[in-house]
Amino acid sequence: MYFWKRLRLVFGIAFFWFFLLAPLNATAQVFYVSPNGSGNVCSPSTPCSFQTALNLSSSNGQEDTIYLMAGTYVTGSNPFTYSDDNHSENFPLSIEAQPGLSNEQVVLDGESSTQVLYVLNSWYDHDAADFTLKSITIRNGKTSSQGGGLYVWVNGDIKITDCIFDGNTGASGGGIYLVTSNHRAYVFSCDFRNNTASDGEGGGILASALGPAGELFVQENLFTDNTSKSNGGGASLTTDGTLFVERNHFTNNKSTSQSGGALFVAPQTTCKTFLLNANTFFHNSSHYYGAGTYCMENALQNCKVIICNNIWAENTGINGANIGGGGLYYSATQSAQTHIINNTFANNYGTWGEELYLAIMNSDTSVTVSNNIFWKNGEYFSIYIWSPDNNGESGSVYGYYNDYAHVIRQYDSTIFRYDTAAWDGSDGNLYVNPAFVDASNKNYRLSDTSPCIDSGTISESTVSMIMEPLRDADGKKRVIQCVVDMGAYEHGDYWHIGDYNDDGDIDGEDLATFAKSIYVTTLTDKFAVEYGHHYPPSCPH
Repeated sequence: MYFWKRLRLVFGIAFFWFFLLAPLNATAQVFYVSPNGSGNVCSPSTPCSFQTALNLSSSNGQEDTIYLMAGTYVTGSNPFTYSDDNHSENFPLSIEAQPGLSNEQVVLDGESSTQVLYVLNSWYDHDAADFTLKSITIRNGKTSSQGGGLYVWVNGDIKITDCIFDGNTGASGGGIYLVTSNHRAYVFSCDFRNNTASDGEGGGILASALGPAGELFVQENLFTDNTSKSNGGGASLTTDGTLFVERNHFTNNKSTSQSGGALFVAPQTTCKTFLLNANTFFHNSSHYYGAGTYCMENALQNCKVIICNNIWAENTGINGANIGGGGLYYSATQSAQTHIINNTFANNYGTWGEELYLAIMNSDTSVTVSNNIFWKNGEYFSIYIWSPDNNGESGSVYGYYNDYAHVIRQYDSTIFRYDTAAWDGSDGNLYVNPAFVDASNKNYRLSDTSPCIDSGTISESTVSMIMEPLRDADGKKRVIQCVVDMGAYEHGDYWHIGDYNDDGDIDGEDLATFAKSIYVTTLTDKFAVEYGHHYPPSCPH
Protein backbone atom coordinates (compact mmCIF):
# COMPACT_ATOMS: atom_id res chain seq x y z
CA MET A 1 0.00 0.00 0.00
CA TYR A 2 2.85 2.36 0.86
CA PHE A 3 4.41 1.66 -2.56
CA TRP A 4 1.25 2.67 -4.41
CA LYS A 5 0.88 5.83 -2.36
CA ARG A 6 4.45 6.76 -3.29
CA LEU A 7 3.81 5.93 -6.96
CA ARG A 8 0.65 8.05 -7.05
CA LEU A 9 2.58 10.88 -5.43
CA VAL A 10 5.35 10.66 -8.04
CA PHE A 11 2.86 10.64 -10.94
CA GLY A 12 0.92 13.47 -9.33
CA ILE A 13 4.05 15.61 -9.15
CA ALA A 14 4.99 14.69 -12.73
CA PHE A 15 1.57 15.65 -14.10
CA PHE A 16 1.63 18.88 -12.08
CA TRP A 17 4.92 19.97 -13.63
CA PHE A 18 3.84 18.80 -17.09
CA PHE A 19 0.71 20.93 -17.08
CA LEU A 20 2.56 23.82 -15.45
CA LEU A 21 5.42 23.87 -17.96
CA ALA A 22 3.60 22.82 -21.11
CA PRO A 23 1.99 26.23 -21.69
CA LEU A 24 5.37 27.91 -21.15
CA ASN A 25 7.06 25.70 -23.73
CA ALA A 26 4.20 26.32 -26.15
CA THR A 27 4.68 30.07 -26.02
CA ALA A 28 7.97 30.02 -27.93
CA GLN A 29 8.02 29.20 -31.64
CA VAL A 30 11.02 28.95 -33.95
CA PHE A 31 10.86 29.57 -37.71
CA TYR A 32 13.55 28.63 -40.24
CA VAL A 33 13.63 30.56 -43.50
CA SER A 34 15.71 30.57 -46.67
CA PRO A 35 15.90 32.82 -49.76
CA ASN A 36 14.01 30.18 -51.78
CA GLY A 37 11.77 28.94 -48.99
CA SER A 38 8.11 28.08 -49.56
CA GLY A 39 5.07 26.79 -47.71
CA ASN A 40 4.42 27.43 -44.03
CA VAL A 41 6.20 24.56 -42.27
CA CYS A 42 9.26 26.74 -41.58
CA SER A 43 11.44 23.92 -40.28
CA PRO A 44 15.17 23.32 -40.79
CA SER A 45 14.45 20.74 -43.49
CA THR A 46 11.50 22.62 -45.04
CA PRO A 47 12.18 26.33 -44.61
CA CYS A 48 9.62 28.93 -45.57
CA SER A 49 10.10 32.42 -46.98
CA PHE A 50 11.10 35.28 -44.70
CA GLN A 51 7.83 37.15 -45.22
CA THR A 52 5.81 34.01 -44.46
CA ALA A 53 7.60 33.68 -41.12
CA LEU A 54 6.95 37.35 -40.37
CA ASN A 55 3.25 36.93 -41.16
CA LEU A 56 2.90 33.84 -38.97
CA SER A 57 4.80 35.36 -36.06
CA SER A 58 2.72 38.54 -36.14
CA SER A 59 -0.53 36.66 -35.46
CA ASN A 60 0.25 33.56 -33.38
CA GLY A 61 0.21 35.14 -29.91
CA GLN A 62 3.60 33.67 -29.01
CA GLU A 63 7.22 34.56 -28.47
CA ASP A 64 8.98 34.02 -31.80
CA THR A 65 12.47 33.47 -33.17
CA ILE A 66 13.18 33.57 -36.90
CA TYR A 67 16.45 31.99 -38.07
CA LEU A 68 17.67 33.07 -41.49
CA MET A 69 19.70 30.56 -43.46
CA ALA A 70 22.61 31.73 -45.61
CA GLY A 71 21.90 33.73 -48.75
CA THR A 72 20.52 37.01 -50.07
CA TYR A 73 16.89 37.87 -49.39
CA VAL A 74 15.54 40.37 -51.94
CA THR A 75 12.59 42.51 -50.88
CA GLY A 76 10.85 42.89 -54.23
CA SER A 77 8.40 45.78 -54.50
CA ASN A 78 7.55 45.89 -50.76
CA PRO A 79 9.66 45.77 -47.59
CA PHE A 80 9.78 42.74 -45.36
CA THR A 81 7.06 43.64 -42.86
CA TYR A 82 6.07 42.69 -39.31
CA SER A 83 3.06 44.58 -37.94
CA ASP A 84 0.74 43.73 -35.05
CA ASP A 85 -2.46 44.86 -36.74
CA ASN A 86 -4.55 42.51 -34.55
CA HIS A 87 -3.27 43.92 -31.25
CA SER A 88 -2.42 40.38 -30.13
CA GLU A 89 1.37 40.25 -30.10
CA ASN A 90 2.66 41.47 -26.75
CA PHE A 91 5.54 39.02 -27.12
CA PRO A 92 9.23 39.20 -28.08
CA LEU A 93 10.38 38.80 -31.68
CA SER A 94 13.94 37.84 -32.57
CA ILE A 95 15.36 37.83 -36.11
CA GLU A 96 18.79 36.23 -36.31
CA ALA A 97 21.24 34.59 -38.65
CA GLN A 98 21.12 30.83 -38.22
CA PRO A 99 23.61 29.89 -35.48
CA GLY A 100 27.09 29.50 -36.93
CA LEU A 101 26.62 32.06 -39.72
CA SER A 102 28.27 35.49 -39.86
CA ASN A 103 26.53 38.76 -40.67
CA GLU A 104 28.07 38.72 -44.17
CA GLN A 105 26.44 35.37 -44.97
CA VAL A 106 22.86 36.57 -44.38
CA VAL A 107 21.84 39.61 -46.44
CA LEU A 108 18.55 41.51 -46.75
CA ASP A 109 18.66 43.57 -49.95
CA GLY A 110 16.28 46.37 -51.00
CA GLU A 111 17.94 46.67 -54.44
CA SER A 112 17.83 50.49 -54.08
CA SER A 113 14.08 50.44 -54.71
CA THR A 114 12.35 49.91 -51.37
CA GLN A 115 12.76 49.96 -47.61
CA VAL A 116 14.26 46.68 -46.39
CA LEU A 117 12.67 45.77 -43.02
CA TYR A 118 9.66 47.36 -41.28
CA VAL A 119 8.76 46.34 -37.70
CA LEU A 120 5.85 48.02 -35.88
CA ASN A 121 4.37 46.99 -32.53
CA SER A 122 3.77 50.22 -30.64
CA TRP A 123 0.45 49.58 -28.87
CA TYR A 124 0.51 51.59 -25.64
CA ASP A 125 -0.55 48.60 -23.49
CA HIS A 126 2.15 46.32 -24.89
CA ASP A 127 5.12 46.28 -22.53
CA ALA A 128 6.80 43.01 -23.55
CA ALA A 129 7.01 43.44 -27.32
CA ASP A 130 10.81 43.16 -27.36
CA PHE A 131 12.69 43.10 -30.67
CA THR A 132 16.10 41.58 -31.43
CA LEU A 133 18.09 41.74 -34.67
CA LYS A 134 21.36 39.83 -34.71
CA SER A 135 24.11 39.09 -37.25
CA ILE A 136 22.29 40.35 -40.37
CA THR A 137 23.40 42.61 -43.24
CA ILE A 138 20.80 45.13 -44.43
CA ARG A 139 21.77 46.93 -47.62
CA ASN A 140 20.49 49.03 -50.53
CA GLY A 141 17.27 50.10 -48.83
CA LYS A 142 15.53 53.20 -50.11
CA THR A 143 12.43 55.09 -49.00
CA SER A 144 11.10 58.63 -48.97
CA SER A 145 9.99 58.00 -45.37
CA GLN A 146 11.99 57.04 -42.25
CA GLY A 147 14.38 54.13 -42.02
CA GLY A 148 15.83 53.17 -45.37
CA GLY A 149 17.36 49.97 -44.00
CA LEU A 150 15.33 49.27 -40.86
CA TYR A 151 12.28 50.96 -39.36
CA VAL A 152 11.52 49.65 -35.87
CA TRP A 153 9.02 51.12 -33.39
CA VAL A 154 8.05 48.78 -30.56
CA ASN A 155 6.87 49.20 -27.00
CA GLY A 156 9.57 46.94 -25.59
CA ASP A 157 13.33 46.50 -25.37
CA ILE A 158 15.28 46.66 -28.63
CA LYS A 159 18.60 44.88 -29.20
CA ILE A 160 20.49 45.27 -32.48
CA THR A 161 23.86 43.52 -32.42
CA ASP A 162 26.56 42.47 -34.88
CA CYS A 163 24.73 43.84 -37.94
CA ILE A 164 25.86 45.70 -41.06
CA PHE A 165 23.87 48.60 -42.55
CA ASP A 166 25.29 49.51 -45.94
CA GLY A 167 24.11 51.91 -48.63
CA ASN A 168 20.62 52.60 -47.28
CA THR A 169 18.68 55.84 -47.84
CA GLY A 170 15.70 57.27 -45.95
CA ALA A 171 14.32 60.74 -45.33
CA SER A 172 15.68 60.38 -41.78
CA GLY A 173 17.46 57.43 -40.19
CA GLY A 174 19.13 56.24 -43.38
CA GLY A 175 20.38 52.97 -41.92
CA ILE A 176 18.02 52.67 -38.93
CA TYR A 177 15.03 54.61 -37.63
CA LEU A 178 14.43 53.36 -34.06
CA VAL A 179 11.86 54.34 -31.44
CA THR A 180 10.89 52.80 -28.11
CA SER A 181 9.13 54.23 -25.06
CA ASN A 182 10.10 53.68 -21.40
CA HIS A 183 12.24 50.73 -22.41
CA ARG A 184 15.86 50.03 -23.28
CA ALA A 185 17.43 50.11 -26.73
CA TYR A 186 20.85 48.61 -27.41
CA VAL A 187 22.84 49.11 -30.62
CA PHE A 188 26.04 47.15 -30.21
CA SER A 189 28.94 46.13 -32.45
CA CYS A 190 27.30 47.17 -35.72
CA ASP A 191 28.83 48.64 -38.88
CA PHE A 192 27.09 51.65 -40.46
CA ARG A 193 28.56 52.67 -43.81
CA ASN A 194 27.45 54.74 -46.79
CA ASN A 195 23.96 55.42 -45.43
CA THR A 196 22.06 58.65 -46.16
CA ALA A 197 19.32 60.67 -44.49
CA SER A 198 18.17 62.55 -47.59
CA ASP A 199 15.88 65.07 -45.90
CA GLY A 200 16.42 64.82 -42.15
CA GLU A 201 18.60 63.58 -39.29
CA GLY A 202 20.72 60.50 -38.68
CA GLY A 203 22.52 59.29 -41.79
CA GLY A 204 23.55 56.04 -40.10
CA ILE A 205 20.91 55.91 -37.37
CA LEU A 206 18.20 58.02 -35.77
CA ALA A 207 17.31 56.52 -32.38
CA SER A 208 14.92 57.73 -29.67
CA ALA A 209 14.26 56.19 -26.26
CA LEU A 210 11.22 58.14 -25.13
CA GLY A 211 9.79 58.51 -21.61
CA PRO A 212 11.60 59.07 -18.29
CA ALA A 213 12.41 55.33 -18.05
CA GLY A 214 13.83 55.23 -21.57
CA GLU A 215 17.43 54.05 -21.89
CA LEU A 216 19.60 54.16 -25.02
CA PHE A 217 22.98 52.41 -25.30
CA VAL A 218 25.07 52.87 -28.47
CA GLN A 219 28.34 51.02 -27.99
CA GLU A 220 31.28 49.67 -30.02
CA ASN A 221 29.90 50.54 -33.46
CA LEU A 222 31.58 51.82 -36.63
CA PHE A 223 30.12 54.83 -38.46
CA THR A 224 31.86 55.47 -41.78
CA ASP A 225 30.94 57.67 -44.77
CA ASN A 226 27.36 58.34 -43.67
CA THR A 227 25.57 61.57 -44.65
CA SER A 228 22.56 63.56 -43.46
CA LYS A 229 20.95 66.68 -44.82
CA SER A 230 20.06 67.78 -41.29
CA ASN A 231 21.73 66.96 -37.95
CA GLY A 232 23.84 63.89 -37.23
CA GLY A 233 25.63 62.63 -40.33
CA GLY A 234 26.63 59.44 -38.53
CA ALA A 235 24.03 59.28 -35.76
CA SER A 236 21.26 61.33 -34.17
CA LEU A 237 20.34 60.18 -30.65
CA THR A 238 17.84 61.38 -28.07
CA THR A 239 16.36 60.09 -24.83
CA ASP A 240 14.24 61.27 -21.93
CA GLY A 241 16.10 58.96 -19.54
CA THR A 242 19.61 57.52 -19.85
CA LEU A 243 22.03 57.78 -22.78
CA PHE A 244 25.37 55.94 -23.03
CA VAL A 245 27.51 56.46 -26.16
CA GLU A 246 30.73 54.50 -25.75
CA ARG A 247 33.67 53.11 -27.74
CA ASN A 248 32.29 54.00 -31.17
CA HIS A 249 34.40 55.12 -34.14
CA PHE A 250 33.10 57.92 -36.38
CA THR A 251 35.03 58.54 -39.61
CA ASN A 252 34.21 60.68 -42.69
CA ASN A 253 30.59 61.36 -41.77
CA LYS A 254 28.91 64.56 -42.93
CA SER A 255 25.98 66.86 -42.19
CA THR A 256 25.53 68.79 -45.43
CA SER A 257 23.29 71.61 -44.20
CA GLN A 258 23.10 71.49 -40.38
CA SER A 259 25.15 70.39 -37.35
CA GLY A 260 26.81 67.35 -35.81
CA GLY A 261 28.80 65.93 -38.70
CA ALA A 262 29.46 62.65 -36.89
CA LEU A 263 27.07 62.73 -33.94
CA PHE A 264 24.09 64.78 -32.79
CA VAL A 265 22.83 64.09 -29.26
CA ALA A 266 19.95 65.70 -27.41
CA PRO A 267 19.23 64.40 -23.87
CA GLN A 268 15.84 65.75 -22.82
CA THR A 269 14.29 67.33 -19.73
CA THR A 270 13.95 64.18 -17.61
CA CYS A 271 17.47 62.93 -18.38
CA LYS A 272 19.15 60.93 -15.60
CA THR A 273 22.60 60.22 -17.04
CA PHE A 274 24.44 61.09 -20.24
CA LEU A 275 27.84 59.47 -20.79
CA LEU A 276 29.97 60.12 -23.89
CA ASN A 277 33.01 57.91 -23.35
CA ALA A 278 35.99 56.61 -25.34
CA ASN A 279 34.75 57.45 -28.83
CA THR A 280 36.90 58.58 -31.77
CA PHE A 281 35.85 61.29 -34.23
CA PHE A 282 38.12 61.59 -37.30
CA HIS A 283 37.61 63.61 -40.50
CA ASN A 284 33.92 64.40 -40.01
CA SER A 285 32.34 67.62 -41.28
CA SER A 286 29.25 69.75 -40.81
CA HIS A 287 27.75 72.84 -42.42
CA TYR A 288 27.29 74.60 -39.08
CA TYR A 289 28.11 73.63 -35.51
CA GLY A 290 29.96 70.62 -34.12
CA ALA A 291 31.73 69.00 -37.06
CA GLY A 292 32.62 66.13 -34.73
CA THR A 293 29.81 66.24 -32.18
CA TYR A 294 26.87 68.54 -31.46
CA CYS A 295 25.36 68.08 -28.01
CA MET A 296 22.28 70.04 -26.99
CA GLU A 297 21.76 69.34 -23.30
CA ASN A 298 18.17 70.06 -22.25
CA ALA A 299 18.45 68.17 -18.97
CA LEU A 300 17.33 69.17 -15.49
CA GLN A 301 19.72 69.70 -12.61
CA ASN A 302 19.78 66.08 -11.48
CA CYS A 303 21.17 64.89 -14.82
CA LYS A 304 24.75 63.65 -14.62
CA VAL A 305 26.69 64.57 -17.78
CA ILE A 306 30.18 63.11 -18.31
CA ILE A 307 32.16 63.60 -21.53
CA CYS A 308 35.45 61.72 -21.16
CA ASN A 309 38.21 59.76 -22.91
CA ASN A 310 37.14 60.85 -26.41
CA ILE A 311 39.35 61.91 -29.33
CA TRP A 312 38.27 64.62 -31.78
CA ALA A 313 40.76 65.08 -34.62
CA GLU A 314 40.71 66.74 -38.05
CA ASN A 315 36.99 67.50 -38.04
CA THR A 316 35.96 70.49 -40.16
CA GLY A 317 33.18 73.03 -40.49
CA ILE A 318 32.55 73.36 -44.23
CA ASN A 319 30.62 76.63 -44.27
CA GLY A 320 33.63 78.84 -43.61
CA ALA A 321 31.69 81.41 -41.58
CA ASN A 322 29.71 81.32 -38.34
CA ILE A 323 31.00 77.84 -37.52
CA GLY A 324 31.24 76.78 -33.87
CA GLY A 325 33.07 73.84 -32.35
CA GLY A 326 35.11 72.07 -34.98
CA GLY A 327 35.50 69.19 -32.52
CA LEU A 328 32.68 69.47 -29.96
CA TYR A 329 29.80 71.92 -29.66
CA TYR A 330 28.09 71.71 -26.27
CA SER A 331 24.97 73.74 -25.50
CA ALA A 332 23.53 73.61 -21.97
CA THR A 333 20.06 75.16 -21.85
CA GLN A 334 19.12 73.87 -18.40
CA SER A 335 20.88 73.52 -15.04
CA ALA A 336 22.72 70.24 -15.59
CA GLN A 337 26.15 69.72 -14.00
CA THR A 338 28.60 68.81 -16.75
CA HIS A 339 32.14 67.40 -16.65
CA ILE A 340 34.38 67.39 -19.75
CA ILE A 341 37.34 65.30 -18.60
CA ASN A 342 40.36 63.57 -20.17
CA ASN A 343 39.58 64.18 -23.83
CA THR A 344 41.95 64.95 -26.71
CA PHE A 345 41.14 67.67 -29.27
CA ALA A 346 43.57 68.00 -32.18
CA ASN A 347 43.61 69.84 -35.51
CA ASN A 348 39.89 70.56 -35.72
CA TYR A 349 38.60 73.54 -37.70
CA GLY A 350 35.84 75.96 -36.81
CA THR A 351 35.92 79.75 -36.88
CA TRP A 352 34.39 80.08 -33.39
CA GLY A 353 36.07 77.50 -31.17
CA GLU A 354 38.10 75.20 -33.39
CA GLU A 355 38.27 72.51 -30.73
CA LEU A 356 35.43 73.28 -28.32
CA TYR A 357 32.43 75.63 -28.25
CA LEU A 358 30.55 75.96 -24.96
CA ALA A 359 27.17 77.69 -25.13
CA ILE A 360 26.17 78.06 -21.47
CA MET A 361 22.63 79.38 -21.57
CA ASN A 362 21.49 79.04 -17.96
CA SER A 363 22.80 80.87 -14.91
CA ASP A 364 22.60 77.70 -12.80
CA THR A 365 24.67 75.61 -15.21
CA SER A 366 28.12 74.44 -14.14
CA VAL A 367 30.70 73.00 -16.56
CA THR A 368 34.06 71.61 -15.44
CA VAL A 369 36.79 71.16 -18.07
CA SER A 370 39.67 69.06 -16.70
CA ASN A 371 42.63 66.96 -17.88
CA ASN A 372 41.99 67.64 -21.57
CA ILE A 373 44.46 68.31 -24.39
CA PHE A 374 43.67 71.05 -26.93
CA TRP A 375 46.22 70.92 -29.74
CA LYS A 376 45.96 72.64 -33.10
CA ASN A 377 47.74 74.38 -35.95
CA GLY A 378 44.84 76.56 -37.06
CA GLU A 379 44.41 80.32 -37.05
CA TYR A 380 41.22 80.69 -35.02
CA PHE A 381 40.26 80.38 -31.38
CA SER A 382 40.74 76.99 -29.72
CA ILE A 383 37.86 77.39 -27.29
CA TYR A 384 34.88 79.71 -27.38
CA ILE A 385 32.62 80.24 -24.38
CA TRP A 386 29.31 82.06 -24.67
CA SER A 387 29.36 84.07 -21.43
CA PRO A 388 27.80 87.14 -19.76
CA ASP A 389 30.61 89.25 -21.21
CA ASN A 390 29.63 88.39 -24.76
CA ASN A 391 25.84 88.59 -24.58
CA GLY A 392 25.18 85.17 -23.07
CA GLU A 393 23.68 84.50 -19.67
CA SER A 394 26.29 82.03 -18.61
CA GLY A 395 26.74 79.92 -15.56
CA SER A 396 30.17 78.90 -14.29
CA VAL A 397 32.91 77.24 -16.33
CA TYR A 398 35.93 75.83 -14.53
CA GLY A 399 39.14 74.79 -16.29
CA TYR A 400 41.71 72.79 -14.36
CA TYR A 401 44.80 70.94 -15.55
CA ASN A 402 44.35 71.21 -19.32
CA ASP A 403 47.05 71.52 -21.97
CA TYR A 404 46.35 74.35 -24.43
CA ALA A 405 48.99 73.93 -27.12
CA HIS A 406 49.87 75.55 -30.46
CA VAL A 407 47.97 78.79 -29.97
CA ILE A 408 49.15 81.84 -31.86
CA ARG A 409 48.24 84.72 -29.54
CA GLN A 410 48.11 85.38 -25.86
CA TYR A 411 45.95 83.36 -23.45
CA ASP A 412 42.82 85.50 -23.09
CA SER A 413 42.53 86.62 -26.70
CA THR A 414 43.31 83.29 -28.34
CA ILE A 415 41.97 80.42 -26.31
CA PHE A 416 38.77 82.29 -25.54
CA ARG A 417 37.10 84.69 -27.93
CA TYR A 418 36.25 87.06 -25.08
CA ASP A 419 37.53 87.52 -21.56
CA THR A 420 34.89 86.18 -19.24
CA ALA A 421 34.45 86.35 -15.49
CA ALA A 422 32.63 83.03 -15.71
CA TRP A 423 35.88 81.22 -16.52
CA ASP A 424 38.22 80.04 -13.80
CA GLY A 425 41.15 78.54 -15.66
CA SER A 426 44.23 79.41 -13.64
CA ASP A 427 44.96 76.14 -11.84
CA GLY A 428 47.37 73.58 -13.28
CA ASN A 429 46.98 74.37 -16.98
CA LEU A 430 49.87 73.88 -19.42
CA TYR A 431 50.72 75.70 -22.65
CA VAL A 432 53.13 73.25 -24.29
CA ASN A 433 53.27 70.71 -27.09
CA PRO A 434 51.71 67.49 -25.74
CA ALA A 435 54.25 65.37 -27.67
CA PHE A 436 51.96 62.76 -29.18
CA VAL A 437 53.42 59.50 -30.47
CA ASP A 438 52.53 60.20 -34.14
CA ALA A 439 49.80 62.78 -34.71
CA SER A 440 50.31 62.70 -38.50
CA ASN A 441 49.06 59.09 -38.48
CA LYS A 442 46.30 59.70 -35.93
CA ASN A 443 48.20 58.21 -33.01
CA TYR A 444 47.34 60.66 -30.24
CA ARG A 445 48.79 58.58 -27.42
CA LEU A 446 51.39 60.24 -25.23
CA SER A 447 55.06 59.65 -26.04
CA ASP A 448 57.56 58.92 -23.27
CA THR A 449 58.60 62.59 -23.20
CA SER A 450 55.10 64.09 -23.06
CA PRO A 451 54.64 66.80 -20.40
CA CYS A 452 51.03 65.60 -20.05
CA ILE A 453 52.09 62.41 -18.25
CA ASP A 454 51.05 62.52 -14.56
CA SER A 455 49.96 66.15 -15.07
CA GLY A 456 46.22 65.79 -14.58
CA THR A 457 44.19 66.29 -11.44
CA ILE A 458 42.09 63.94 -9.37
CA SER A 459 40.82 66.61 -7.02
CA GLU A 460 37.58 66.17 -5.12
CA SER A 461 35.73 67.94 -7.94
CA THR A 462 36.83 65.42 -10.59
CA VAL A 463 37.81 62.14 -8.97
CA SER A 464 34.32 60.63 -8.90
CA MET A 465 33.78 61.52 -12.55
CA ILE A 466 37.15 60.11 -13.64
CA MET A 467 36.47 56.87 -11.82
CA GLU A 468 33.02 56.32 -13.33
CA PRO A 469 34.22 54.92 -16.70
CA LEU A 470 37.31 53.42 -14.96
CA ARG A 471 39.30 53.02 -18.19
CA ASP A 472 40.87 55.22 -20.84
CA ALA A 473 40.26 55.13 -24.61
CA ASP A 474 42.44 52.00 -24.91
CA GLY A 475 40.66 50.24 -22.07
CA LYS A 476 43.49 50.68 -19.58
CA LYS A 477 42.79 51.62 -15.98
CA ARG A 478 42.68 55.40 -15.69
CA VAL A 479 44.10 56.30 -12.24
CA ILE A 480 47.50 54.77 -11.43
CA GLN A 481 49.15 55.34 -8.04
CA CYS A 482 46.87 58.31 -7.39
CA VAL A 483 47.95 60.21 -10.52
CA VAL A 484 46.32 60.67 -13.91
CA ASP A 485 47.54 61.86 -17.30
CA MET A 486 45.98 64.50 -19.52
CA GLY A 487 44.13 63.50 -22.65
CA ALA A 488 42.19 60.42 -23.73
CA TYR A 489 45.03 57.92 -23.32
CA GLU A 490 46.85 56.95 -20.15
CA HIS A 491 50.56 56.53 -20.87
CA GLY A 492 52.45 53.27 -20.49
CA ASP A 493 51.62 49.66 -19.73
CA TYR A 494 50.84 48.40 -16.25
CA TRP A 495 50.15 45.14 -14.51
CA HIS A 496 47.05 45.94 -12.47
CA ILE A 497 46.97 44.18 -9.13
CA GLY A 498 43.70 43.89 -7.26
CA ASP A 499 40.48 42.71 -8.87
CA TYR A 500 42.45 41.57 -11.91
CA ASN A 501 39.66 39.57 -13.54
CA ASP A 502 37.00 42.23 -12.81
CA ASP A 503 34.66 39.76 -11.10
CA GLY A 504 33.96 42.07 -8.17
CA ASP A 505 36.09 40.11 -5.67
CA ILE A 506 39.75 40.14 -4.70
CA ASP A 507 40.40 36.46 -4.15
CA GLY A 508 42.74 33.55 -4.86
CA GLU A 509 42.45 33.94 -8.62
CA ASP A 510 43.73 37.52 -8.39
CA LEU A 511 46.55 36.41 -6.07
CA ALA A 512 47.57 33.76 -8.60
CA THR A 513 47.68 36.39 -11.33
CA PHE A 514 49.87 38.60 -9.14
CA ALA A 515 52.25 35.73 -8.38
CA LYS A 516 52.48 34.80 -12.06
CA SER A 517 53.15 38.39 -13.12
CA ILE A 518 56.26 38.59 -10.93
CA TYR A 519 57.95 35.88 -12.99
CA VAL A 520 57.24 37.45 -16.39
CA THR A 521 58.19 41.07 -15.69
CA THR A 522 61.47 42.96 -15.75
CA LEU A 523 62.98 45.50 -13.40
CA THR A 524 61.60 48.35 -15.52
CA ASP A 525 57.95 47.23 -15.32
CA LYS A 526 55.53 49.08 -13.06
CA PHE A 527 53.04 47.62 -10.62
CA ALA A 528 49.98 49.46 -9.35
CA VAL A 529 47.27 48.52 -6.91
CA GLU A 530 43.93 49.16 -8.60
CA TYR A 531 42.40 52.41 -7.44
CA GLY A 532 39.04 51.82 -5.82
CA HIS A 533 40.14 49.04 -3.49
CA HIS A 534 43.14 50.55 -1.69
CA TYR A 535 43.38 54.32 -1.19
CA PRO A 536 46.73 56.04 -0.61
CA PRO A 537 46.38 58.65 2.17
CA SER A 538 46.95 61.55 -0.26
CA CYS A 539 44.45 60.33 -2.86
CA PRO A 540 40.92 61.83 -2.57
CA HIS A 541 38.06 59.33 -2.48
